[in-house]
Amino acid sequence: MKKRKLFILWAVLCASVLCGCTNSKFIIDKKADNYSNVQTYSEKDHFFFWGMGRKHEHDFSELCPNGKIVKMTTNNNWIDETLVALTMGIYYTRTFTVYCAADPVTDYKF
Repeated sequence: MKKRKLFILWAVLCASVLCGCTNSKFIIDKKADNYSNVQTYSEKDHFFFWGMGRKHEHDFSELCPNGKIVKMTTNNNWIDETLVALTMGIYYTRTFTVYCAADPVTDYKF
């Protein structure tokens, strides 16, 4: 019984060490880093069974009604990747972040 607990602990440790993190960055406006008044909106999406049968559709124009989207990022941290490894892909999450410029015409730093 003690060997089994040790094996499970070792397997969880190996899964968490082998899992990394992934990041994707989508730059929509090349001047995105120069805006001074940038607001962010983050949300975590949950997927089951490798994402089959479920689509996540977001209307990003509703997130930035008074401005425009300048950048988007998606990422998974090592905890998310460990859950994917332990559940063999049955459950996973992804966090997306949207960066909105309040007034991109007058808010640009020279």
